[in-house]
Amino acid sequence: MDDTEKSEVLKAVEGLTPVDPQGGDEVKTTIYNKAFDDAAGELEQSLVDREGLDLRIRKLRDAILALANMLDAHDSARQKRLKQLIRRLPTGSQNLTDAVLDAVYYASSRKLTAPGVRDHVAKRSPELAENPQLLAAIHSTLKRLERQGELASKTVDGETVYSVPREGPAPTGRRRLRLKLIHGNSQRVLPI
Repeated sequence: MDDTEKSEVLKAVEGLTPVDPQGGDEVKTTIYNKAFDDAAGELEQSLVDREGLDLRIRKLRDAILALANMLDAHDSARQKRLKQLIRRLPTGSQNLTDAVLDAVYYASSRKLTAPGVRDHVAKRSPELAENPQLLAAIHSTLKRLERQGELASKTVDGETVYSVPREGPAPTGRRRLRLKLIHGNSQRVLPI
């Protein structure tokens, strides 16, 4: 590494005091080790801070979405503000599978039809609602999730309704996390 590269490395690590670039290998190693340790420590703390901030953002997002359901449909200023906020949220965009699962899990004790899932998805994920074939995509996703055991279905009054399966293997992975986030207890068995 030449002197220019050494200087660039030293400049890249904020807060590091440059020392004589002609120092021996031991001095260079010590400088790089300290720079690494300082940067790694700051990154670790920043990630912890971000986790706390992300949690607060998710809680506020959920509160806003719940309150939005009570807004006057003609309150265009608040409706516009809601759409702008949702677009800015990093957690506002999710894939269709997660959005469909969230809709059914949030309904927990109710059974949802595909149009009911679509309505829930459209409220919580406006970017997905822009898909002109959303209902067809939701039908496909519901059928796939049912085959995988993530959802259960039955016919009620000629309509297929979807819910969380009552029986089957203990929730794992994404399903366990979703249950824990929604209900605060990943061991809870939800009614079908």
